[in-house]
Amino acid sequence: MLLSTHSPIVVGESKWPEVVIVRNQTFCEPQNSGSPTREQINSWYLSRFGGEGVFARSLLLVEGPGDWEFFEAIRRRIERVDEDGVANQLVVLSVGGKCSFAPWLRLLRSYGQAGNRPINWLCLVDSDGALNIRKAYRDADFSVPQDLSRALEDVDSIYKDLKRGERANISSDDWVTASEQANSIADVKGMSLHLAPIDLEYVMLSEITLENAKLFAQQIGCQIDNVEQLLKKLGSKVDGRASSDSVKDVWVRGLLGEQIKNDQISEHTKEIVRRWLSGVVSADRAADIVSLDW
Repeated sequence: MLLSTHSPIVVGESKWPEVVIVRNQTFCEPQNSGSPTREQINSWYLSRFGGEGVFARSLLLVEGPGDWEFFEAIRRRIERVDEDGVANQLVVLSVGGKCSFAPWLRLLRSYGQAGNRPINWLCLVDSDGALNIRKAYRDADFSVPQDLSRALEDVDSIYKDLKRGERANISSDDWVTASEQANSIADVKGMSLHLAPIDLEYVMLSEITLENAKLFAQQIGCQIDNVEQLLKKLGSKVDGRASSDSVKDVWVRGLLGEQIKNDQISEHTKEIVRRWLSGVVSADRAADIVSLDW
């Protein structure tokens, strides 16, 4: 038997049925699915990407490496100012795209019971993936409440109307509002999913000043006249469609996470961080940490 408080190498060298998570003096052994294929899949995910995740108290599952860079930068900023070390219990994990959440949900579900999991998690997906994340939860045998299911369908419908440009009365503001409504329902219902209103780029930049947006644009080698141009340059679907010449470099997201001024970190970002923190601390303590000057 090997015991470790933080080594993903130990996990990576083990098979999923051998990895036991200990929380609050309770041994959480993986629940055998009875499927050799599932055992192989879970072992593969643990050995390749999930080794660090099993040591988290609260896991933020994101689509891709750009999301990882931004929220890891935010986590490190919190780590520098929070004296309780809460940020050390947070881990960001990239799942590989909006259609790739289900295997991770199955893996996480295999430990503990509903309401008493050794690892809490929050799935963060761009709003164009509303139906993808619903499918992921269903594929992982989670029940999605009807009101949340309908709210996710509303988000998807607005996105498709905006993308087609067929309805003049539909705007990106409607898309944001619908996403926020779905997130509110998910939070109340205890469903660990969150839609990034529009996308990561909008979440990052929705409250940045034009002056700072121009300075950041210069750093990455482009010129802009307004914030929306920077959004589009970074690949945002703010008007329903992504630009074909966008800058999708992963390091750009990390740089923004490091440099964006605290008073310009969006409320969307803070809400994601609040829900992420709530997997470790009380709601009041999470709100206090979010209010700090990162």
